[in-house]
Amino acid sequence: VPTPAPTPASTPDTFCAGGTLAGSTDWQQYGSSGIYVDVDTSVCGFTEVPVYVTSMGGTSSHWMSTGSSEIYSPTATGFRIYVKLE
Repeated sequence: VPTPAPTPASTPDTFCAGGTLAGSTDWQQYGSSGIYVDVDTSVCGFTEVPVYVTSMGGTSSHWMSTGSSEIYSPTATGFRIYVKLE
């Protein structure tokens, strides 16, 4: 007999969204074919590390990149993303 998964504790949902205008993201060079950006989420007021979800858009060639949805060093106040162009 399968055992049902535990029900998570009931807590209020917290949602916070943001973005940058095209060309205004503060990308930093990382090696010869990579870039990274530190994303500050402190304005959201999280008290614990949330689940961050990211995406990257563009008009051409962004399909050739990797890493835009992988979160590094997440905290309640931000995270980092590394992107590599293949």
